[in-house]
Amino acid sequence: MSMNKLIMIVFFIFQFLIGEGAKYDNNIPYYALSSDFISIPFDMKKNNLFSRTGLLLWLNTSKILPSNKSVKKDDSENIKYSYFNNIKKDTLRKRIIYVNKRFKDSIDIDFSHKVFNNKVDFYNCVFINNGKLTFKSSKFNSICAFERNTLRHAQFRYSTFNSYASFKNSSFTTATDFYKAQFDSTVKFNNSFFNNVVDFRKAYFNSTSYFINVKFDSIADFKNAEFTSKVNFQKATLPDILILSDVKTNQEIDLTSAKLKNNSPCKIKILNTDINKIRFRYKRFKLLFPEETPSEIKSNVYQKLIHKQKKEGFISSVEKLDKEYQEFKYLKSGNYSLVWGHFKNWLKKNWWGYGYEKELIILNTFILFLTFVIINTFILNCVTQNIYHIPYISQSSNTKFKSRNNPWVIVEQIMSRFARALLYTGFIFFGLKFDIKKLNYKDNLHGKKIINLIYFFLIYIIGLICIGYLANFVLND
Repeated sequence: MSMNKLIMIVFFIFQFLIGEGAKYDNNIPYYALSSDFISIPFDMKKNNLFSRTGLLLWLNTSKILPSNKSVKKDDSENIKYSYFNNIKKDTLRKRIIYVNKRFKDSIDIDFSHKVFNNKVDFYNCVFINNGKLTFKSSKFNSICAFERNTLRHAQFRYSTFNSYASFKNSSFTTATDFYKAQFDSTVKFNNSFFNNVVDFRKAYFNSTSYFINVKFDSIADFKNAEFTSKVNFQKATLPDILILSDVKTNQEIDLTSAKLKNNSPCKIKILNTDINKIRFRYKRFKLLFPEETPSEIKSNVYQKLIHKQKKEGFISSVEKLDKEYQEFKYLKSGNYSLVWGHFKNWLKKNWWGYGYEKELIILNTFILFLTFVIINTFILNCVTQNIYHIPYISQSSNTKFKSRNNPWVIVEQIMSRFARALLYTGFIFFGLKFDIKKLNYKDNLHGKKIINLIYFFLIYIIGLICIGYLANFVLND
């Protein structure tokens, strides 16, 4: 019998005398590696050592350690483990427990291709450097708890969880892999933080899954995932990119209470997914498509999503989505030429916000009218005498500047001319009809003078368009 085991037997008797008691049975874990439990022979003062678990774990540790050289205690009190890959058994019937362990070195914990018939528990463990935690193709037949951990390179690819699984309050600091993982019982990721890409592609959720208040960072990929029961994303923080393409779900996925990260919209992929099974406010999202997606399919997704957002009463989301759709039609659908598409999109966007910002009509009408007024102020004599004659304005426009040495007189004369130009332009711009007899079109049909007629009709036609939009705005409002 080793000295360590002898010491722990004495310690066991002491525990029994103080009333806690313990018995050695098949439920003893394989190991519970923590800086506290490992130091039992050296430090008898820590409160958590006076427990049945701490004693029995130490008694059972020798079953796993291949030699005394496998455990070393360095100056930083970090324990270096090199025996995890030496476990030969494929089926483990005893508990696996890690508590309060800080892994400061590049330690790889690999339980790939193992079957766990008893509880697996990692609690408050920290992987500081490049250590990896791997459960690839593992099978958990009992409770699996990874709570309050800081994990790096966590991999559960192809693993099967046949009982309750919990990853609550944990931080995943690098890419996390649940590719093709199968959850046949309840799984919880509540209050956890994925600080990098998390891969749930082709994952199978056969029971209720909870992502309450979880924080995603860069990419959360659920492509080809399947949910047969309820999934809860209540108050989850959305990632930069959320991939829900090709997802199958029996119940609605509700993202309406999800929060934005840094107030930036989340880019979402929902291609080949039943849009009626996803509920969210689009004002927090932006559609994202693979580059090879045909424009017809994109248009179909936009139209279905607009219909669903209207049905659910998300008015501001409908506006945002429809604006994006119209921009897509003009610029990327292939239905318009490059120049015409960009011009039409610019016009629709800036004239009245694709029909959702009709107050812009008033502002744009004023800008256009004021532009013509300013131009006419400088060419008032030309337009009144050579293009369209309005008696009073035409006569007063012949007045020349006087007293050019007096700035106040000049300002007064400019203001007077501006007022006449304002009146003159108003007659044409807002006039539903004009007197053809006052239009000097015969003298302007030859040579460069035709520009005079083009300028006149430009003012008149733009004015008619503005009046039409203003009337529509007033009547519909």
